[in-house]
Amino acid sequence: MMACICNNFGIVECLLMRNHDIDLPHRADCVCDMCYKTANLVSANIRRLDTYRALSSEAFLWLSTSEPMLAAIQLSRDLQTCESTETQHKDIYQKLQQNVQNFATSLVQNCWNMEEVDVLLQQPDGSSISDAHLPYPRVRLALDGEMRQLTANLNVQMGIENKWHGEWRDYGKNAMYDAGRMLCHTVFFPILALLHAVSAGRLVQSFNYPVARFASYATSYFSFLAAIVVLRIVTAFTTTQHERTVLSNSMFCLIF
Repeated sequence: MMACICNNFGIVECLLMRNHDIDLPHRADCVCDMCYKTANLVSANIRRLDTYRALSSEAFLWLSTSEPMLAAIQLSRDLQTCESTETQHKDIYQKLQQNVQNFATSLVQNCWNMEEVDVLLQQPDGSSISDAHLPYPRVRLALDGEMRQLTANLNVQMGIENKWHGEWRDYGKNAMYDAGRMLCHTVFFPILALLHAVSAGRLVQSFNYPVARFASYATSYFSFLAAIVVLRIVTAFTTTQHERTVLSNSMFCLIF
């Protein structure tokens, strides 16, 4: 534990090769029998604090874990819990959490290209079943852990932007070209949607890009709202019940 606190890579590696390890501490909000008996003991809080100091070191995260990024994110959550529970050591836990965030950010920052960033952030281990299908499950874990420094990193932001644009790599560089793309997914959205459905995505592949799907979904939503508003206005100006029924049925068919 002392070697980890001192962040001595050589000694930590030597001890790990000799099968030494550190027992993971119970979090401050643990309600097991052992934690209940030692809840008011100062020595137990100090022991937990020292253990987290060792676990938060770069030497331990690098050498003793198979997934340093996942270990850092999970450790950051535990430190947040301890910070909110043990207020007497709040400043120390904040510093430890900052160290863990710096470590996780350095992992992404040291990637040489976007392919390495994708490999690092696409790992589904540790994610829930509902989040495992996301392009970057590790970013979701970082958001849940409130790791702002990691999510604000330039490499992470560039990776998210690439996923958002899909194959439209030059999106934002040519205003006329981008306007034509948006026009296809707004004004001509019904035609493209029909071609996409009939051809099973072979003729129109732009629906696979999140930015294109967003434009199409927004267009369909606002078109639906506009049709309802027009229906209400037209119905309000009709005089007879028969005309209202005919107009309502016509507008209903149009909205459908």
